[in-house]
Amino acid sequence: IIVLRELLTVFSGSELAVAVVLAAWLFWTALGGLLGGKISKYKFATQSLFGYLQSCCGLLLTATIFFIRIARLLFHVGAGELVTLVQMLAISFLTLAPFCLLSGSLFSLACSLLAALIPQWTRSPGLVYFLEGLGAGIGGLLFTLLLIHHFNAIQIGAAISLCLCISAFVLALQSSQRSWLHYPVFFVSFLALLFVQQQNTNLDKISRQWQWSGFHLITSEETIYGHIAVVDKENQLSFFETGLWNFAVPDQLSAEEAVHYALLQHPEPENVILIGGGVSESLGQLLQHPSVRQVDYVELDPRLIELGKSHLPLQVTAALESPRVSVHYEDGRRYIAQTSKLYDAILVNLPEPYTAQINRFYTEEFFRLAAGRMRAGGVFFFTASPSETALGPTRAKYLKLLQRTALSVFPE
Repeated sequence: IIVLRELLTVFSGSELAVAVVLAAWLFWTALGGLLGGKISKYKFATQSLFGYLQSCCGLLLTATIFFIRIARLLFHVGAGELVTLVQMLAISFLTLAPFCLLSGSLFSLACSLLAALIPQWTRSPGLVYFLEGLGAGIGGLLFTLLLIHHFNAIQIGAAISLCLCISAFVLALQSSQRSWLHYPVFFVSFLALLFVQQQNTNLDKISRQWQWSGFHLITSEETIYGHIAVVDKENQLSFFETGLWNFAVPDQLSAEEAVHYALLQHPEPENVILIGGGVSESLGQLLQHPSVRQVDYVELDPRLIELGKSHLPLQVTAALESPRVSVHYEDGRRYIAQTSKLYDAILVNLPEPYTAQINRFYTEEFFRLAAGRMRAGGVFFFTASPSETALGPTRAKYLKLLQRTALSVFPE
């Protein structure tokens, strides 16, 4: 889960990364399993060796997090730039190779060692696979319900690595082939991981900065919904969610365009819903319209608003405290589907549909939901950027697709 989230940030939240990462994970793990099967046939494939390799697996897990974070620099992918499919494949397969090869080898070794310890047990692979799956399920629940709410990825990774090293040390001590070499090897591993755990805040910020070459990283935080980064360049703060640009401040032109193009087409808008982007100056621009009585601002991640209040000027975030504004921490599409309110204007102030999650707001189905929540003469607004100079065939098809989708629902 940690590795997948880290790679999703590198790949700007594209859900295609889930398939690519899973493919790389299964490929290297299978290869490691074959390698472990070969090793298990030799006499040196003992419980002591298993302990050493498990300790190394812990170190590699923490190292993999740092390796992933420096991947953009190694592949010369600029901050905020979208990776290509080839780069996505290369980064996934390279960063996951060391850990997955060793993890796969440990699976085969565990099966052979368990079969030797319990001669009458002929289904050791099934037992190992069951226990591994059970551990993965428990780990997923712990991560979702507890760990991600209180710790960063390096803290979690180092803690898991320490657990692996401790259990590996116990396994090595229990082995009949004990050696004095056990002690310095594990001692060095413990010291390295304890240092990482102690310096996790500094190491997290340093390694995150690798992903934002050319920017100054102000802060970055893990949330249950992804990763939020606030970066500074030439006195402009930019907010990124899971590596994808969300908004920048100051950027008055974008804030004005996100609101006034829509509201100026309505004679007297009173009830308005704003989906996303309200932490920027767009909410303040919206409240400049004297006819607006009620604004429902829907934002999925509460932490985005909290970070906006912490790092943006008061005059930008003051609109959040207006009595005319109601903030809803919810998925915008779900909110539109469940609300019974009718609006004079529905404003979708989200990034363009680079990911499947955002694409849900650019579909015919969502447009029909929005149309059903509009009063007569209502205005629906979303953003699509053209090229500033020449309109290429890909961008032209994309814009035409959005136009046809909108015309299939709205009369004009």
